[in-house]
Amino acid sequence: HEPDVIVATETWLNQNIYDAELKADNYMYVIYRQDREKTIGGGVLIAAHQPINSTEIKTESENIEAVWVELTLTSQQLSP
Repeated sequence: HEPDVIVATETWLNQNIYDAELKADNYMYVIYRQDREKTIGGGVLIAAHQPINSTEIKTESENIEAVWVELTLTSQQLSP
């Protein structure tokens, strides 16, 4: 399968795992993620296929384990 958007929870990723390690060789994604740094487990991720125009929406709170991304599909914009 080659999905356009992937959303994942409980990623268990940390700063020692690079975005490049998560990408398939022939299907490129822009990866947005929020890792849980203090304990094992947790973490969230959104990966958008590169032809889709995507932009991360920054939030003020660092205590929330969430990623917000705005996607533009042709002329239609999707955001939270």
